[in-house]
Amino acid sequence: MKYADDLALMFSGGKDSMAAFMTLAETAAPRWLVTTCSDHDRRIAIHGTRVELVQRQAERMGCELVIVGLPDGCDNATYRTRIAAAAEPLLEQGLRRLAFGDLFLGDIRAFRETQCAALGLKAEFPIWGRDPRDLAERLPGEGLDARVCSVDAERIDPAELGARWSPDWLARLDSSIDPCGENGEFHTLVVDAPLFHSPIRVTPGEVRISVQRFHMLDLCPT
Repeated sequence: MKYADDLALMFSGGKDSMAAFMTLAETAAPRWLVTTCSDHDRRIAIHGTRVELVQRQAERMGCELVIVGLPDGCDNATYRTRIAAAAEPLLEQGLRRLAFGDLFLGDIRAFRETQCAALGLKAEFPIWGRDPRDLAERLPGEGLDARVCSVDAERIDPAELGARWSPDWLARLDSSIDPCGENGEFHTLVVDAPLFHSPIRVTPGEVRISVQRFHMLDLCPT
């Protein structure tokens, strides 16, 4: 795989991040993956994913993982400060572009573009404007295996935790649910992908609840 020495990707370990990586890799994959996690429990916010599993993903794709710790209840100012501190050594190594796996939320894109501009970086959105239904129908068939690790219990029954993201799974849900969960309805962990040299083995653990709304399945590395 060819890598771009000036490119990093914000990476949560979920399907959208992986779709962005796969799209970038068609030309040149990012040299770095940047993930944020809680200082307290070293898990990805809302996803509940252990950062150790994201590290395993990075290793399977030959990328360096940059971990940015955030305090619980992190505000935007603290987020920007922590990201800037993490980006500083990467800038010295040639970082010029930062990519994101967003699909269509304009306010989030504007926030990211402003943040990147302050760092002297170009913001890139490799899957922006893609049809979520098309991604959900195509990517599982191409070998992307993503498991549902978090749901908004007001929109999706927590009994769906652990399911494989697929057209068959989406058919069980209310039609108002975005096929990629772009509105926060659900999040996933990718356990296998075309660019992995081997799958990531996990077993389901306990279900954790955040503010009595987001239910997160602890997928444990084996």
